[in-house]
This record gives sequence, structure tokens and C-alpha cells, in this order.
Amino acid sequence: MSKLLKLDRVVIDDTQIIVSGASTSFVNVVLMPEHCIKELKEKRKEVLKLAKSHGTSISYKRKTKQALDDAQGSYKDSYKSYKAHFHLLKSLWESKVKKGIPIGSRMDSEIEALNRLSEKVESMCKCSNDLDVIHNVADTINGLHSDLISQSVYEKITL
Repeated sequence: MSKLLKLDRVVIDDTQIIVSGASTSFVNVVLMPEHCIKELKEKRKEVLKLAKSHGTSISYKRKTKQALDDAQGSYKDSYKSYKAHFHLLKSLWESKVKKGIPIGSRMDSEIEALNRLSEKVESMCKCSNDLDVIHNVADTINGLHSDLISQSVYEKITL
């Protein structure tokens, strides 16, 4: 039996999967939070009201309303699939960590399969798909909402 690699950091829970050794990071995936489109639409309206009450000019170049409307039908299914893939990756990494990672694991077929699944999970949150777009819209709306509630003054905001 080959020697096993000493892992320096292992965090596997419902929101993140991190496994690394002294010189190798095997996985570092954080679960993207789910957003409620209905709540985002309501918060967007509130941001508009707050901005208008502060006399702030509003630009609609980011098309947040259109993005929310476009993703309305598909976002929940996309997130459900993403979360299922994340939890599959989580359980497979839990199993792999229990078994141990052999030194010289570069050629380990199990690690290669885990890397492919990890790349799939990460790609589901990128490339301007529903999850990525809604996450960015949520960041924009939530950031502006917090700033406007705390009386931050803006000449112009972009939604």
C-alpha cells in the first residue's frame, strides 16, 4: 500500500469543500447562496424609491430588471441542479478523505474524476448563466440598498 498524503486543511460542510496538503490544493469550492427573485425585485423597487428620495440620478444600463425577469423561470431549476452537484461533490470528497490520498496522486483516477466534477460545479456559477447573472444582480441591489439605507450619498446609481 502506498503512503498517504498528510492533509493540512480539510473543511467539508454544507457550504464549502476545501481539501489541501502542504503543496497541493485539491479542491476549494464554496456554495453560492440561493437568491429569491421575488425578494430581489422588491428590494430593487425599494432601492429606486430610496434613490429618488435622496435626489440620486438613476441609470438602467445594467438591466437588472430585465435580468431578473429573464431568469424568473429557469433560476430555481438551475440552482437545484447546481446544489445537487455540489452535494455530490461534497459526499465524494468526504469518502476520498476517509480513504486517504496517496502520495503521487496526480495519476489517481478518482482525483481526476473529482477534479472534473469540481470544475463542472464551478462552471455552473460562471459564464453569464442564470446563477452568475442573478448573483451579480443580487450583489448590486444589496450593496446599493445597504448604502442608501445608511444615508450614503450618490450622485448617480446604475441598475
